[in-house]
Amino acid sequence: MSIINAGAPVDKSGEYSSLESGSSELSKEKMEEYRKKYAADIDEAVQASFKSATALSAESSIMTMDPEFLKADKVVLSRLRADEFAATTRGNVLRKPGADFSHALKLFNNHVLNDVGQATKTSLKRPREEATGSATPGKSSKSGGAPSPASASAAGGAIIIVPNSLTSTFCNLNALDLLRDGKFVTVEEKRSRGTRREPEQKFEHTMKNGKKIKFRVLDNGSKLRDSEWNRVAAVFAQGQSWQFKGWKWSNPVELFNNVFGIHVAMDDEEIDASIQSWNCKVLKINKTKRHLDASSVNEFWVILEDYLRVNKPWLLQ
Repeated sequence: MSIINAGAPVDKSGEYSSLESGSSELSKEKMEEYRKKYAADIDEAVQASFKSATALSAESSIMTMDPEFLKADKVVLSRLRADEFAATTRGNVLRKPGADFSHALKLFNNHVLNDVGQATKTSLKRPREEATGSATPGKSSKSGGAPSPASASAAGGAIIIVPNSLTSTFCNLNALDLLRDGKFVTVEEKRSRGTRREPEQKFEHTMKNGKKIKFRVLDNGSKLRDSEWNRVAAVFAQGQSWQFKGWKWSNPVELFNNVFGIHVAMDDEEIDASIQSWNCKVLKINKTKRHLDASSVNEFWVILEDYLRVNKPWLLQ
């Protein structure tokens, strides 16, 4: 932008009007010279306006742009705008008028949904074969002898394993309060009430699809048979690897590659380095605001159901 003092005569034949008659361009050198001079004029006008006591006195400091320079500047701006393109964001990238993305939808249906569907059918088929004894002789199934979806509920339902240490934030004592009732109660409070450890607890939970699923809560995974591990829906990790001693998968990395891992921590706790290195989700519980417990627990159930739908769909039947 270029400006000169209001009321000052405009030099049409000198420095400010070196354009030839009818011309709408200035040389690069002249344009740069104009810009530097007018930039200095702008700074001077701004400083003068800051020192003005009233708006009227400030108005007297406002400067008028050289019309010849404006004319040449418009030519330059038109060239710049010819090369402009609209910024693309994740919100408008798919809103291009006339664009056809049907090929992307076709690829998704063929290569994603189809693969997921095949995997689900295979996962459902293997437990049925093992339960009925129809699996091919000499070949072991990867599912480890899981019951069929129809008999999973009859066999006791899905299994959730929690820590058996009373020093853990979440263990056998307060498991049902959080998972079934949606309320966090500290281990210390449960002990003060005289609550005793129970090796197995049961409850039902209604999933997003409306089906009620039976759950068994255990605190000792070493007592599970190999065939029962296919019904393990989740393992709550305390943070020490000795928790998994004697389990089917005693190595935490291998364990959480086969089952859903979750760790409960208060919102002001520092997460243990072991938990961060394992394939575990972290469920944060507010230390004082108990009305937030329900939303935290709901988050757990949403994540768990999504995991089971992909990895162990027979537990949702």
